[in-house]
Amino acid sequence: MARSTTLAEASTSAVNDSSFGSDRLPSPQGEEGDVAMSRMTRLIAFGTLATVALATVSSAQTTTGQTTTGQTTTAQTTAPIFNMKGTWTGMGEAIMDGAPMFHPQGATGEKPAGDYRMRDVPFTYKIDGQDGLRFWGKVSTDVVKNERLIGSLSHNGKTIYMAGKVGLLDGEVIDANTIEMCYRHVDATSALVNCKIMKRQQ
Repeated sequence: MARSTTLAEASTSAVNDSSFGSDRLPSPQGEEGDVAMSRMTRLIAFGTLATVALATVSSAQTTTGQTTTGQTTTAQTTAPIFNMKGTWTGMGEAIMDGAPMFHPQGATGEKPAGDYRMRDVPFTYKIDGQDGLRFWGKVSTDVVKNERLIGSLSHNGKTIYMAGKVGLLDGEVIDANTIEMCYRHVDATSALVNCKIMKRQQ
């Protein structure tokens, strides 16, 4: 609609503008030559104004496209950060060698796995604080209480990294109240891998 209006205005201005008449460009061919010259001059003026109008519309469209792209980029950058705060509980499925901190020899529920041991154990994460991507709290099991737990979300908002007292955890966000976490730990006397689904308690 903006483009049509501009062209119509350009056409009207070219036809009505007497400054392009024979007064400025007298012709030696007499009255008929003056009329012909006047018409030609008006046609040239119309073409010039139409070209300017098209360029203006094209520039406006390009600017609008750039603004839209900028708004999209801003919306992606300011996406809400996942809230880690709260109490999370889940059952860890561990396999281990030796006697790591959370799984001493003879602990409840352990069973043999060749030269190693397996054990299912309840875990609780209590995340007390969060600042942007970073968060902190405590982890407890049936044999260890309130051990250090610090972590950070990745910038994609889906991946979770944590560090406990002696090991590291990697995880991902499943939904608003569900995360999956896997713990890995190796030292001179023990090794452990433990994955679990954790649910936020309401």
